[in-house]
Amino acid sequence: MQHTPRQPTADTSASLNDELILVVDDDPIDREVVEAILEQPGRRLIKVESGAEALEVLAETAVSLVLLDVQMPVMDGFETARRIRENHVLMDLPILFLTATYSADEFVSEGFGVGAQDYLTKPLNAELLRNKVDIFVKLHRQQQALKQELEQRRRAEQALRLNNVVFEYSPESIMITNARGVILTVNRAFEQTTGFSADEVVGKTPRVLRSGHQDEDYYRRMWKSLGETGHWQAEIWNRRKDGAVFPEWVNIVAVQDDDGQVVNYVGIYSDLSGREHFRERLHELAFYDLLTGLPNRELLLDHLQSSLAQAARETRRMAVIHLMLDRFQQTNEALGQPVGDDILRTMTKRLRDQLPVESYLASLGGDDFVVVLPVEHNEDAARLARHLMDLSRQPFSAAATEIYLSASIGVSLYPDDGDDSDVLLGHANTAASRSRSAGGNAVHLYTPSMNSQCVERLALEADLRRAIEQDELSLAYQPQIDLTTGELVGVEALARWTHPEQGPISPGRFIPVAEEAGLIGALGEWALATACRQAEYWLRTIGTPLRVGVNISSFQLQNGGLAEMVTRHLEASGLPPKYLELELTESMLIDSGEQTQATLKELRGLGIQLAIDDFGTGYSSLSYLKKFAIQKLKIDRSFINDVPGDPNDVGIVEAIIAMAHRLNLRVVAEGVETQEQLDFLKTARCDEVQGFFTGRPMPASDMTTLLQESAKVAGGAR
Repeated sequence: MQHTPRQPTADTSASLNDELILVVDDDPIDREVVEAILEQPGRRLIKVESGAEALEVLAETAVSLVLLDVQMPVMDGFETARRIRENHVLMDLPILFLTATYSADEFVSEGFGVGAQDYLTKPLNAELLRNKVDIFVKLHRQQQALKQELEQRRRAEQALRLNNVVFEYSPESIMITNARGVILTVNRAFEQTTGFSADEVVGKTPRVLRSGHQDEDYYRRMWKSLGETGHWQAEIWNRRKDGAVFPEWVNIVAVQDDDGQVVNYVGIYSDLSGREHFRERLHELAFYDLLTGLPNRELLLDHLQSSLAQAARETRRMAVIHLMLDRFQQTNEALGQPVGDDILRTMTKRLRDQLPVESYLASLGGDDFVVVLPVEHNEDAARLARHLMDLSRQPFSAAATEIYLSASIGVSLYPDDGDDSDVLLGHANTAASRSRSAGGNAVHLYTPSMNSQCVERLALEADLRRAIEQDELSLAYQPQIDLTTGELVGVEALARWTHPEQGPISPGRFIPVAEEAGLIGALGEWALATACRQAEYWLRTIGTPLRVGVNISSFQLQNGGLAEMVTRHLEASGLPPKYLELELTESMLIDSGEQTQATLKELRGLGIQLAIDDFGTGYSSLSYLKKFAIQKLKIDRSFINDVPGDPNDVGIVEAIIAMAHRLNLRVVAEGVETQEQLDFLKTARCDEVQGFFTGRPMPASDMTTLLQESAKVAGGAR
């Protein structure tokens, strides 16, 4: 089938001025009829005969509207629409169905469920078709214009925030006045340099700084230059609040509005009173971390190279220890940068106070610290690394609370692991990364095999990225059984990846890679969308009201937009919210800030269920169970493994169940693998179980078969 030639475009949204309509109909006569009705100047039509061709066109061409026949072979209109809506870029693209066989009720039950805006019946009413196309094209154009406007506003706000940061933290004094020279604002450096607070100068003129060293004629020349050229710069002597006179280099710029009228003057002042201090400041900016005051990477490498040369002459051993704080980034995002800064300063002080005198402490930025020191034996380095681990575990007091972190630490040794500063630092980083990938709170000494493992991890990351982009992943569904009725009441959706060369890859391997590579957001959204569509399919075709549980990552919870994303996929799939359950971990709630609390409140407002996964393995707290209106606890498998044989685990499980029931929460036991465990949990009044004994994770097709068989049994029983 040949369709109208088209020009590929990198943009996936239709131009605001072009009007391009995609007609999808397997009947060539109907396609020609549509073209005859809609043909007009400024409008182009692309005509294809199948859903597959339509998807190809939409992958490379921006269109304004899709006219989609319902009855088509291979892939009907409903399936084509469903696949169009799977592409988030095309979520707003208008789709009008053309149907000759469906009644209004039939169409409403399925057509709107897959994302159609409207439908028309065949034979087509020409005037009605033209009117509806005109309306939806216009609406789409307005929607795209609004999106562009919102994006422009977002960028403008981002630029404004950046400008505010630059203004506030600039090392140079900055003053902004209105067109009459009245001071509107000054930055911190101005306050520190002059001794005047912002409150003392705002509303006044720069005359408060005059020292008397310049006469009135000097200032007249300044204003003359500003009026003629829009800027002026020179050395000037000003007076501090304490009366001290000092030289500054001043650069003043006039800011004009769109009509060319001056609205503001911006003055930037460089203190010239201490050139030696200025040179020291430049050195500090170039070679030290501004927050902690520690030497930066460049100074560290210089020190390390000279220390290695000395160690070679004296036949001494050296150790390089790389420390990364675990969960610092999440804490920083949840509680705010000031809290994160306090943690880094506190950690710096602990290290300075506890490290041996001959140690050299540096910062690589953020939560990365490096220690270089001579050692007699390898064990000395390992012993010190463990001590640094203990320092990281001590609570940090910030934001009126105590915050508990840990560290991932790596150690490399001279001469065992290399004799070059870059090599040793890289090896220590590799070992620290190994500690972090193993879950953190660990110390690893570098081994040569780590390099090959690092290469393997990078290759796995690239393959995973491609797998997500090319939809090579799948979901398996593990049954959850109600212990009172014995019925299948829910499933947990679990990501699975079958590598084209390596075969099945454990989630324990690829999930951490996704988190470290920044792919967890895309992976999580794919899992949510897929699970919603599958659960809706079961509900619609089998009639089984099955709850589907989807794991949510801390990245998704803390980076905003989660409630909107969940809403979008619920609407796209047609799944009622009460059949969706989001599983969170305890640590995600412990680290929650105001944004996370607001997000969880939005999610509860949608009518979905919230569950705590792996309960008992983190910082178990009753306060967040009440604060976040959780409906369910999932007891971690580590407590189920040894029941009923281990009295300690028996006591823990019974206590969790009793506590949960007092709080009106349901309880699910994970990892149930034996009849004895199942019998114990029934006696303990656990609500639901999940595990290999009651059902292994299975593909969607197998779960469909199981549900169909269960439905037949239930029907026969009635």
